[in-house]
Amino acid sequence: MGYNISQMKKTGSSTQLSSLPWGEIEKLLQTFEVSDKVSKVPLETFQFAADKENREFLITSALKSLKKSDPKNATQKAAESLADMMNIFARMVIEEYQNRHPSEELTK
Repeated sequence: MGYNISQMKKTGSSTQLSSLPWGEIEKLLQTFEVSDKVSKVPLETFQFAADKENREFLITSALKSLKKSDPKNATQKAAESLADMMNIFARMVIEEYQNRHPSEELTK
């Protein structure tokens, strides 16, 4: 089942990804393979991606990556959508980390 990132729609300042199967994504994120890979990424990386102030940097980085991996679809809009998805994923990882480590205080 494929999902088109152009199906994302902006509502005010928040991005809704209602067309994505979040229940399935959440189950996938809980699998060992994904959890193992996510655990190898420093928490600071997720904090950086979750910070809205870094959105322009993420867009620039995403566009550069798309130009290498998928030049046909390397557009500003696609990079913006990818950056927004990275932000959402990063916030999910941080929330899960905080749920598992409630006594630890994260610094920005």
